[in-house]
Amino acid sequence: MNWVDRWGLDTTVIVVREENGLFHAIGAHTAVHVDNPNGDQVLFDPGGDYGNSFGTSSDQHWGDEYGNLDVYIDYHTDQLGEVVETYTVDTTPEQEEQIADNIANMPSTINPGGCVGATCEVINTVDPFQDVHATLPVGVGSDMAKIPGVQKETYNPCEKAGE
Repeated sequence: MNWVDRWGLDTTVIVVREENGLFHAIGAHTAVHVDNPNGDQVLFDPGGDYGNSFGTSSDQHWGDEYGNLDVYIDYHTDQLGEVVETYTVDTTPEQEEQIADNIANMPSTINPGGCVGATCEVINTVDPFQDVHATLPVGVGSDMAKIPGVQKETYNPCEKAGE
């Protein structure tokens, strides 16, 4: 997979599911990625454990090394064996800047289980995300799928293993 958003025109909302079981049906986690053309790309992994993989407890990951969407997807598919769904929407640099500011104003660490609320909080002040108000990860995906022009991708560790 190659990163495409070099000009800051996309915001990606991520829904993580287990391969099987309850957390496949309702989802296990949500996160947000913004390329942020006015600064470093940022990945917001509220209540997640991605930061532990490189020695931080923060849920805010800035810069090309830790904020990289490809690395985050690989962490979940390759290391944890989870299914990752991405919902990418065209956004303006101003919209991305607002989302990045919202992320910066969040606590540096969100309690586990607080991912959906925190994900919705950082995006739903910005059009076209205003109707994303879910209570479960699967609901975030459903709300995102209703946004006109959204591009959904699914990364499945089982399919990836067969490459």
